[in-house]
Amino acid sequence: MSQQIKLVNLGRITTFLKNDGIPNLLLCNLSKEYLDTNIKLRLFPLSLPILPALSGQLQYLTCLNTLRVLCNRFLLDHGKDHLPHKLNIISINQIKSSQLSQNKLFITKNDKLLIKWKTSPNQLNKNNNIRNNGDGSGSNYNLPLTMPQYVRVEDGNFTEIKNDRMVKGTFIFEFNSDNSKILIHTIENIEFYHLKSDNENTTNVSIC
Repeated sequence: MSQQIKLVNLGRITTFLKNDGIPNLLLCNLSKEYLDTNIKLRLFPLSLPILPALSGQLQYLTCLNTLRVLCNRFLLDHGKDHLPHKLNIISINQIKSSQLSQNKLFITKNDKLLIKWKTSPNQLNKNNNIRNNGDGSGSNYNLPLTMPQYVRVEDGNFTEIKNDRMVKGTFIFEFNSDNSKILIHTIENIEFYHLKSDNENTTNVSIC
């Protein structure tokens, strides 16, 4: 397998996940173009190791659909305007196959992406752009950890986001041998919290 092909595929799938796949995951599934036929979904392997992994595209997509409905209908606070939520990426770290690790979150020695994210109303994403952090290699990205209490909407007015119930967590994507498909998707470190104004305390509830 040509190393150049692997690098091109890694850049392509990273761009898809960063710009489209992850931000819209609460709205629609990942494109099947990027899913391995035998994709495996692992839910909370460190905090709830008794949960079985799900294998195959059908089980993977069915489970994500169920999680999406659960989040959108019961877990997230959409406020009075019923704004849809997206996932804001906090950081992206590329883990190359040459970087061997004993981390129990990983299964393969293939290239991986570790993505930390948090939910936010759809409007907030218009004002946040992922930016490269550090050496310019494109392997690490960061967004501000804090979110403004007010965000500008398209008509020029401001919408207040206060005491909003949010979720944050970590995705790990392990790719196939040529980095063209997602082979393993791991979900871990899910935590619920409330976005409040600066002079109020923030309540965090760690779930998994």
